[in-house]
Amino acid sequence: MCIHFCKKYKGKIEDLQKENRDLQTEVDACYEACEGKDRAIERLKKELSEHKEEEPSPVNEAVKSLHIHNGVFHINGTATKLIGVSKREMLAVGAGFLEALRMDYSIKPVQALSSVNYDYPKLKQAILNSQSNYVRVIIPKNLPFARKEIKDFLAHGIVVEVELFDAGNPDRTYQAHWEDAFHALQDLPVFFDAHNEFCDKDYVGEVVAIINYVTGYGKLIGAGAWGSSIHGREYSDKLKQATNKYHIVTHHRKWTEASLLADKEIDKPLIMNEIHTRDHNLTQIKALMKMGYENCEGVQVYSLQNFGSGENSNFQKILDYVVR
Repeated sequence: MCIHFCKKYKGKIEDLQKENRDLQTEVDACYEACEGKDRAIERLKKELSEHKEEEPSPVNEAVKSLHIHNGVFHINGTATKLIGVSKREMLAVGAGFLEALRMDYSIKPVQALSSVNYDYPKLKQAILNSQSNYVRVIIPKNLPFARKEIKDFLAHGIVVEVELFDAGNPDRTYQAHWEDAFHALQDLPVFFDAHNEFCDKDYVGEVVAIINYVTGYGKLIGAGAWGSSIHGREYSDKLKQATNKYHIVTHHRKWTEASLLADKEIDKPLIMNEIHTRDHNLTQIKALMKMGYENCEGVQVYSLQNFGSGENSNFQKILDYVVR
């Protein structure tokens, strides 16, 4: 029976075996082709990853904590001096408040030496690419934009000083109310500036209220700066007689070592948080930065119109001068 069956179906079995071998050959060839394609894909992925243009790594480690100990700033637990170059109004420029900014500067002749005719993203990138670790900003009324930008500066290792109130020009239409600005940012590792420099009007009461409010939340705040007006120093002294709650001493004028050292207070960092470039050339600004860096815990240059922006500008040159 078995022999008969084998004779009867031998040809068919051989045909089936041949067909099976042919199919197996095709399957093997298919597998080999797929494996070759997989290897090619992996090779291309590797080549792409090696040549992919990625964002440059931050120059500094992200700012995760900011504290003061014995009169010194500590970033992420490490004692650190602050030094940087920026434009106070740059977030307002980035948020699109250009007409309000131009109107403000046209009404205030001194402020006309500031300029909003620059590309904020390019300006920001120049700061991020530098050795700077410190910017100072006014907060525009677009709080979500301001918060996003400040978080990005922090992620790139740059400490942000947030000006809450301008004692010299409190009527900027684009500037957020100090309380709104504070609550939008209070959870971030920034420090606050209670007031821009005192000038011709007595806003000491308002500034004391701001200091009390911010310190009530346990946040860091600076105060004390005075401008070149006739009453600036008088109001600064009045503030210091009224309160000692601020954590940081801010200094604008005079830009001399003697004036700077006269403002020192025990266990409080002293910062020159606005050396503006008006009436100064590049060599003079470098000398002021060096003097400030050697004698205090923070130096900030406010680059005005005369320093321009972009490649080959004095703004870029002073950024390049920052080497910590």
